[in-house]
Amino acid sequence: RFISKYLSDFDNLDINLIYPLLQLGGSNREIFYETLIGSLTRNSYLNKNALFLLQNISMGCFQADWEKWSELFDKIADLPEISVSHFRITQKLLREISSKLLDEAWQANSSDSNNNETTAAVTMVYEEKKNDSLIENCKTLTDCVSAVSEGLIVRIVEVVWLLLMSVFVDPSPSEEEVEIKETSPSQDEVDKFLSEMEHLCEEKQLQRIPWHIIDLIICALKHSDKGNAENLVICLKRIRQNKLMSSSNRENIVIPEETWALVKGDKNGAEYKHTYKFQHPATGKCTEQHGCCGFIIKVCVHKKNFFKKLYDQMVGSPNDRDWENFTYELVTDTAYYRDTDVHYHNVITAGDMCWYGVYTLSLPDGSKVDAVQLPGVWCWLECRFWYEESFLKWFPEGTESELKGSSVAYNVSDYMVAK
Repeated sequence: RFISKYLSDFDNLDINLIYPLLQLGGSNREIFYETLIGSLTRNSYLNKNALFLLQNISMGCFQADWEKWSELFDKIADLPEISVSHFRITQKLLREISSKLLDEAWQANSSDSNNNETTAAVTMVYEEKKNDSLIENCKTLTDCVSAVSEGLIVRIVEVVWLLLMSVFVDPSPSEEEVEIKETSPSQDEVDKFLSEMEHLCEEKQLQRIPWHIIDLIICALKHSDKGNAENLVICLKRIRQNKLMSSSNRENIVIPEETWALVKGDKNGAEYKHTYKFQHPATGKCTEQHGCCGFIIKVCVHKKNFFKKLYDQMVGSPNDRDWENFTYELVTDTAYYRDTDVHYHNVITAGDMCWYGVYTLSLPDGSKVDAVQLPGVWCWLECRFWYEESFLKWFPEGTESELKGSSVAYNVSDYMVAK
């Protein structure tokens, strides 16, 4: 009833309330489907609220018959004027539904001995498909601002990631041709970008990037031999100096990874379990007798099935990777923790954490420097692809890298006592 009350005037609802309502709705998304159908019936166009809802709703959360979505697509197709953005949204929905149906068909014909396994309740920390879409559509500073404005980006670390991966990079279908751009955005463009980002941060309260992470990126870029690295560093320093976009070391606790293990792996993908020990300030005195306070991040690699590979070949997709998607998820199901030495408290949330890894770079001059690895395509160091040819494009030829470890920067500013 609470959600229905707010959605009763959906077309005039404050757009900032839609995402919290999605979170409150949990897996019961029928009401959002009916809301979309109602909005499209009343209007002759996709208004900003309907567009935002379409971009943020998760197809995997719907348990109903997938065929019902044909009504939604029909209504979008019948709009008097369909824009490019509306067409892209429709394509995205169709791809997700097709992928879901193909996965179910594949799994139905596979002998799975793990049908009785515990299914962990999870909260998304990172999803590769989303960031693939951001790279496709965010080539400029203006594109980045638009993505934030439309709710596609909720963390400043994603903005920094795009600066490193797309805005200052020329990605191409051939990984050997990925190059750092020779020219940078102008000073006026950067000033406008930062001003608009500051306004959006005030309006939307995006998750700020921890100093610890942006400092590692800045320090590493100082060893770059690329002409525009200096301009990028200046832009990153201004982001660091802005309290609306970055959070201090005092506001974040760096939690190193304790253990990781392969849970299972087969032709459909793999699942890894990463454990972290951490007692949240809001936990108080812990009374749990099993293990230490902490949390688990489950990393799942979803491989392409035969049908998806065939489809990519038919349409000439530049994505020739063996995997379709991979996700980082905070596990909230206590049953998943039984065989570990950590236990979970529900005060820990994915929205307060930023996962990252650290590589040690060995440069040709003999010096070493640490560089951040963000989730996804294994960071801006490789510029987009998972191949050695493009892994170190930002640095002098001959630079080598070695994985040092991974951590989570957890923001505790909401629980700090003012002094």
